[in-house]
Amino acid sequence: MHLYFKGFEKGVVVNNKFKLRYPSQIWKAYPKKEKAFFIDNLAYSNTVCTPLVSGVGKINYNTSKPFVKNYINESVLRDIPSAVEDYPVHTSEMIKRFRKVKYGFKDNRIKKPIFSGETYEKAIVPFSCGKDSLLTLAVCDEIGLEPIAVYFNDTVSPSENRIKINYLKKINKKIGIKIEIVRNEIEKLNDFEFLGKDEGVIGYSHLVFNFCLLSLPINYFYNAKYTVLGNEEGLNLKFRNKDGIWCYPSYDQSF
Repeated sequence: MHLYFKGFEKGVVVNNKFKLRYPSQIWKAYPKKEKAFFIDNLAYSNTVCTPLVSGVGKINYNTSKPFVKNYINESVLRDIPSAVEDYPVHTSEMIKRFRKVKYGFKDNRIKKPIFSGETYEKAIVPFSCGKDSLLTLAVCDEIGLEPIAVYFNDTVSPSENRIKINYLKKINKKIGIKIEIVRNEIEKLNDFEFLGKDEGVIGYSHLVFNFCLLSLPINYFYNAKYTVLGNEEGLNLKFRNKDGIWCYPSYDQSF
């Protein structure tokens, strides 16, 4: 599989088809050097799970080796035991499959993180419309962190996304919290239905890490010092999976 990432006037496009679209003023304000780092790391973070869903054995990128590679790999590996729990694949098999995937980059010139803007006591809150993110918004507001709620529309569940976006707009109208909506068509590359593959949740193992990365242009635009995640308490409860491995229901949402 060849994935070609490039910037356009509102964000990033993959293979001239799948677009990551920000509000135009946010992407326009994001500096060139920050964009270069962002695209290198987005390319990998947003598609690291694609081979595990699609079954391809290799991805060739037109981007440089990402700074976040080891971090996201660790997160995906630790999420595998819970991701396979309800599906006809064993933990060891999925881990072997992941380790065998070849990810090729145009070069190994890893760009270091850059954030050239000023920062203030503001918080970007990736918003799910669940009670966890509602509580996170309220706590941020209570402790003096001006919250900006961001909804990442993955475009793979149109009805759900439409309901949540309407709900978020009502919150904005009722209590005045700023909202931003980011449309991410790249998530289709992790969706088993879009790809015509067997049902599974391994395509979600990158999501929370990716939300933090996707927030960076919005952090810059609002000069927000923090990105604050809200997680349900139950996700901290370990369990032993069908292969006898202790794990969390969602590794990247546990403490």
